[in-house]
Amino acid sequence: MISVIMPVYNVEKYVGTSIKSILNQSYKNIELIIIDDASADKTLVEVKKFEYDSRVKIISLDQNGGAAKARNIGIEEAKGEFIAFQDGDDYSVPNRLKILKEGFLSNDIGFVHSDMVLMNEQDSSYGYINFTNLPKENVTRFFLKIGAPYSGATLMIRKEALGDLRYDENLRIGEDTDLVYTLSQKTNGYHIPEALYVYRRHNLNTTRNFTIEEFVKHINKFLRLHELKELIPETDKHMEALAIIALFMWKRGQAEISQLYLTKATGLIKGTQDELFVTAIGSIIMRDYNTAITCLKAIEKKDHIIHNYLGEAYAYLGEVKMAWNHFINSMEINPEYLEPRENIKALGALQTNMVDVNWTKFLKEWRMSEQK
Repeated sequence: MISVIMPVYNVEKYVGTSIKSILNQSYKNIELIIIDDASADKTLVEVKKFEYDSRVKIISLDQNGGAAKARNIGIEEAKGEFIAFQDGDDYSVPNRLKILKEGFLSNDIGFVHSDMVLMNEQDSSYGYINFTNLPKENVTRFFLKIGAPYSGATLMIRKEALGDLRYDENLRIGEDTDLVYTLSQKTNGYHIPEALYVYRRHNLNTTRNFTIEEFVKHINKFLRLHELKELIPETDKHMEALAIIALFMWKRGQAEISQLYLTKATGLIKGTQDELFVTAIGSIIMRDYNTAITCLKAIEKKDHIIHNYLGEAYAYLGEVKMAWNHFINSMEINPEYLEPRENIKALGALQTNMVDVNWTKFLKEWRMSEQK
């Protein structure tokens, strides 16, 4: 059996559609556990319209505790071998649960996840997120640089693999990212490259109502959990590692965290060479690529890291050939260094040729219309 956990809070307008999308799944052996997180509107009234279905279990909380607490309550109530999630304003395509369950191809797969479509309040699609599968050894780096490689909303988890892992109730946002990261360290995942989940964006989404501090809390937790060497294995110098984290955080849009780490790096400068490196990274952050190149070229010993960031600076200036040469030099010095390999991929993406042209069949027509 599959247990579907649905936390709901002030979603009276959408929750009926969301519930129907689960009850009408092609896979029928399910239970739907709905946790009303002390909604102030008529969400609970709408939910109770589905009490006739014996597969529905409704839990009503007296006080709002947040999505993490609601999901944890659902997990404790779950009777199924597999657990899936869905928020009360989103919905699933009719065969989502069937396809996800079929993704458990072997016993060592602990979770399966899919892509998602983004929908607005007017039921119009405005985006598509294609997630990815990552080997365990690359997961930490991906979380550091980008965030979650898959959405917690799209997950189906083998209950045995979940074990005693639960959502962190101290996190009001990013609690799903936090759980996904920990889960990905425990077990193997499998990606279904299909849009099985529809995420609805509207002005009542809970993610719109939090402070900056709450937004970055899960990122700071992630950073605190790791030694610098775990996050930036390509260098033994704390100064370099801190500066590189500052750059990654800037690229993620986390300006305050970026500034904090750049300040820490500056505090560890022990000479001209160190100063040149920190200035170069700071210049890339500020998009002053020519200054970055000048500083990096002035560093006497050009290792794999220096060549990589020279390549990045040249790439940002559109000097592809120079960028390519530095990325190749970086890989020749340290073949295990991941950054230049990813940067070469990014250079190639400037002129992407997709085998699956279904991705571009509408785009070509839209571009032609814009030119008229």
